Amino acid sequence: MRCEPLARGRPTRAHNAPDARPAPIPLTRSYAFVSVWVPALGALYGEGLPHGLIFAMFMLCITAGGSLFSASQFGLGVPAVASLVLCAAFGSMLLPLVSPSPSFGRVLAAFCLFEATIGAFNPAFGVLRAEAIPPGIQSTVMNLYRLPLNFVVAGGTRLGSVGGWQAVVLMNSLTLPLALALQTVAATQRKDRRD
Repeated sequence: MRCEPLARGRPTRAHNAPDARPAPIPLTRSYAFVSVWVPALGALYGEGLPHGLIFAMFMLCITAGGSLFSASQFGLGVPAVASLVLCAAFGSMLLPLVSPSPSFGRVLAAFCLFEATIGAFNPAFGVLRAEAIPPGIQSTVMNLYRLPLNFVVAGGTRLGSVGGWQAVVLMNSLTLPLALALQTVAATQRKDRRD
């Protein structure tokens, strides 16, 4: 591994050959989800929804998902784990929509599974991001995504107030296959760079 100095004088790994492009990495964390779980579960539970307990369950699921990522990458590469996680996230968002009669327990279980996929995808995304974006510009590139991401959150919140929680869950569901397609392109480019 060779190091190249940056303008600031810090050495970095040479991530890409001069003719290679960074792979497109999908930003797939569905921030719009944070605006949908309370209305969705509240509508199904009724009065007295235990917000703190449910939030704690979600945090445990994220932690379990992160542990699952650590255990799963021994037999698979990081791009394969990321792709499997995106498939599981897609399935978890579809469950409340295809259920003939969505109950509180089913929707809560689907949301917990979705949170676990977020926990598993975050470290995978970090690895892929570190390989695709040189460290010297990583924070700048990631900050460029924040403004559009805020528009997605605002749009999801507005969609939830107009179309109900099912519309936001559907929006999340439809973005996950796009993320999977982008992840597949990124994995192909990553493999081509290594060959």
